[in-house]
Amino acid sequence: MDRAEPNVPQQSTAPQEAAPPVPDVSDTTQAHAVGPDQSPVFVPLLEGTSGSPLPDPFPQVGIGAAPLDEAAIRSSLAAVESALRRASEFQDLQRSYDRLLSSYFGLRRRVVELQHDLDDAARLASPFAQYVQQKFSIQTNKLQRSQQECAELRNALQEQLDNAGELADLRDHLAYRERVHADAVASFEQTIDGLNRRLAVALAAATANALGASDTDPQLQALDAPIANQADTARDLEDAQESIKALEASQTAFENSNRNFQQQITNFRSRIAQTEADAAAVHTRGLDERDRLQALLDKSDQEVQDHLTALRQAREDRDRALADIVQARKYHFDHHCVSSNLAS
Repeated sequence: MDRAEPNVPQQSTAPQEAAPPVPDVSDTTQAHAVGPDQSPVFVPLLEGTSGSPLPDPFPQVGIGAAPLDEAAIRSSLAAVESALRRASEFQDLQRSYDRLLSSYFGLRRRVVELQHDLDDAARLASPFAQYVQQKFSIQTNKLQRSQQECAELRNALQEQLDNAGELADLRDHLAYRERVHADAVASFEQTIDGLNRRLAVALAAATANALGASDTDPQLQALDAPIANQADTARDLEDAQESIKALEASQTAFENSNRNFQQQITNFRSRIAQTEADAAAVHTRGLDERDRLQALLDKSDQEVQDHLTALRQAREDRDRALADIVQARKYHFDHHCVSSNLAS
């Protein structure tokens, strides 16, 4: 911005009026006088005089200066004092303008430097922000996969718990079947004992009455039916024993399955605990990383706000400097007009 040079009133270059010619005093036949228009007038001399001009038939009247008006003098002095005061104020404004102009250019350089620093910071932070965003995306994907695995493990554990309930029902049913078979076995044993006693009695009677076989035939025939029933009971006992063995094998299989289920439940619980611990650790690391990135972003935003505030302040200073410059130019123009009026 170019400085406004003060307009110095130009001196008048109009040609000066030529000085009146000097009369030649060596001429004794003429005398000179000054006319009303301040031009020389040559008067012829008469012979016999001692060089004095002839008496002028018209009296000469001297032209005196007009009397000065006191009000005009005071107004002129006031105008001069006002012009001097304005000139002093203009010099002060000129110095202030120089200082503001220097401050304005300094602020402009500072704004350019801050803008360069901001661009460099944004350019340097861009790869780091991309790297952090990529890492955050990876950790987020891992956390989502871990949560999905936890949900699957919870579902599997719920299925195992349902199977455990079914196993408890089967155990109760097996215990009931065992009690029923135990009662049946006890009844079969009592029946076998009674039949054995009756068989012993029949054999003793047969031995004592060997001669009277014809008399004992009906008794023997009567004993054949319990013996046949005893054979059927023995077969039923064998079937019951086989059923008991099958139930024992089934119970053993259920117990083995129960142990396997318990082991699987324990493994699932340990895996769930480990997965939850890993997920919590990943979540904690993700939160820490997010907090750190948020802190960096907040710091960057604060720096940007500071730079914007400094830029806004520089613009306001520039606008004030421009307003002062415009005011100074206006005042300079008014001063020039006053000076021109005084000069005229």
